[in-house]
Amino acid sequence: ENESIKSTEMEKELFSIIKEWKKESKVKGVILVNHDCATNKVLTICTSKPGSMIGKHGVTIKKYLEKIKNVDANIEQIRFVETNNWYIK
Repeated sequence: ENESIKSTEMEKELFSIIKEWKKESKVKGVILVNHDCATNKVLTICTSKPGSMIGKHGVTIKKYLEKIKNVDANIEQIRFVETNNWYIK
């Protein structure tokens, strides 16, 4: 039970960071995030504007990858999947 509580808290913290990242990147609309705290080393983010979240010269993604690694050290990579807004609504 403690593991599930810890996992839930970790998920909340991750989504809080992603929400902050989305706001800083000025990405509007829905984004989908796929991550399993227990096994997955890749965080997959589906958005219509991945370039905005990556930032110029990758500065923004590096900043948020560090923040995310502070919450979940197992995450090694962030992967973006570009989607149309109509697809994920």
